[in-house]
Amino acid sequence: MILLVLVVAVMLVYPKGKGYQLFEVTSGSMEPAIPMGSVVYVSEADAKDLEAGEVIAFVHEQDFVIHRVVENNKLEGYLQTKGDANTVDDPWKVRYEDVLGVVAKHYPVIGRFLGLVSGTIGKIYLLAIGLCGVLANVLASLIRRRRSTS
Repeated sequence: MILLVLVVAVMLVYPKGKGYQLFEVTSGSMEPAIPMGSVVYVSEADAKDLEAGEVIAFVHEQDFVIHRVVENNKLEGYLQTKGDANTVDDPWKVRYEDVLGVVAKHYPVIGRFLGLVSGTIGKIYLLAIGLCGVLANVLASLIRRRRSTS
């Protein structure tokens, strides 16, 4: 149990220490390249330097979106994007200032789990699981000590 808590803590803290932002993919618009439920690691990028084919994270109407760059219009300062599973380009233009960065890595399924534990309730559960692991370890130690003295 303690190992599980440590693994989750490392997965949440280590990437942020390395400058990544983590996002859970909540739609199927990037399938099959990035399946729904994946976690994506986003690193900072200058929007002017992005090229067609790169997968980026950006803000659109207060939502985080992960889509592929189709075109970078440097004259007007926007990107045209499209989800891999979509048949047409997005109906909006992504302003440079709305770009969060480029997707550096992604891991399937883990996003759902990280989404659960990154909230307040999830952190409480992780803390409780960790404490149960510590208590189980202490209890096992006491039982071993009693058996060895008997």
